[in-house]
Amino acid sequence: MTARDWALRYAKAGWRVYPVDPGAKKACFTGWQQNATTDPEIIEGIWRQEPTPNIGLICGEAFAVFVVEGPHLPAFFAYLDAGGYVLPETPFCSTGRGGLHLYVKSIASVSTTRKLHLADTHIGEFKTTGGVVAPPSITVSRYRWLWWPDPVVVAEAPGWLRSLLADPSGVAPGVRQGEERAARPGRRSSDPAAALDALARAVRDQPAGNRNAVLFWAACRALEEGIRADIATAVLRRAALAAGLPDAESRATIRSALRRAGVLV
Repeated sequence: MTARDWALRYAKAGWRVYPVDPGAKKACFTGWQQNATTDPEIIEGIWRQEPTPNIGLICGEAFAVFVVEGPHLPAFFAYLDAGGYVLPETPFCSTGRGGLHLYVKSIASVSTTRKLHLADTHIGEFKTTGGVVAPPSITVSRYRWLWWPDPVVVAEAPGWLRSLLADPSGVAPGVRQGEERAARPGRRSSDPAAALDALARAVRDQPAGNRNAVLFWAACRALEEGIRADIATAVLRRAALAAGLPDAESRATIRSALRRAGVLV
């Protein structure tokens, strides 16, 4: 589907859209908060342009968004695994920088954007206002839906996800003022073989509900580690089979990750 097709689909769901500069996250015009639209005629005109604008969506009306930054996804999925949690059945996508956007219903008690903390590390934010870039936009790489229900249903944020919200001052849950540590940026492992083994374990040990999302992330991360695509595919495919994913589904998910990384498949 083209960007125009998706913009129309979002509008049909009641999500107001606005054009974003191609390859970027900045709105094409000022006043986008007020002028974002669900009008199909306006959308047809905007997304007829070339190069096609990226798509922005207004937060805080039909949904809010949990944003988990790419370098912190391993810790985030480890948290899910340790608690036996599963991602809610709600739209979620990978971002242009390899992060994760989870679309949920607004939380009445949270009216401003908040930081997310896992233990004492800042891992992202909960966006309740402003805008968010949506698939199939391209920044560093393409935004892709990992779960898109049809018809669109946005779920309530489960308690385990809400528990990551910092208080209004930005302090991590259970952390006293002044005790936050700086988040450590992601980097390549010094041992790619060990990294691939850890990624395979993450895929193999995921409960039902997260497995495709984790497999997609693990394949992307393996390529970032410099691991050959054929080796990563073989190892992660075996791990996905052990987790209970059908082989055809596992292959399709890994192919999607390879395409996102620009690897010919």
